[in-house]
Amino acid sequence: MRVTNKMGLIFLSFLSALHMRSYFITASSQIAKLPEYLEVMYVDGVQILQFDSNSRKTKAKLDWVNKIAAEDPDLWERELRGSISNEQWFKVNIEIAKVNIEIAKERFNQTGGSFSARTMTRLCPDS
Repeated sequence: MRVTNKMGLIFLSFLSALHMRSYFITASSQIAKLPEYLEVMYVDGVQILQFDSNSRKTKAKLDWVNKIAAEDPDLWERELRGSISNEQWFKVNIEIAKVNIEIAKERFNQTGGSFSARTMTRLCPDS
């Protein structure tokens, strides 16, 4: 199995045949109390990591992730760089989508409102 995504080498043994890793990403604009960007990593449906644009940190949600990070001092920096890169990509694409939404608002005589985009990515090991 070849894994090139975030934390691929760390989770390689866990994902070899039985586990599934997925990401849930939300990017939003003008929604009160919601970060503009939120990225959550799951393994088998259990949240293990989270990054958001307010804290600007990658946070472990389970103790065993912190134990892995203790063995790999660069883990949090790599995760943070990947999350910030993803955040920038989503920000650019939200700006493009906002232009299209403004056109639709004018066409349908709507004012105000907010915008959010969500994506869920599942990464399954090769069979």
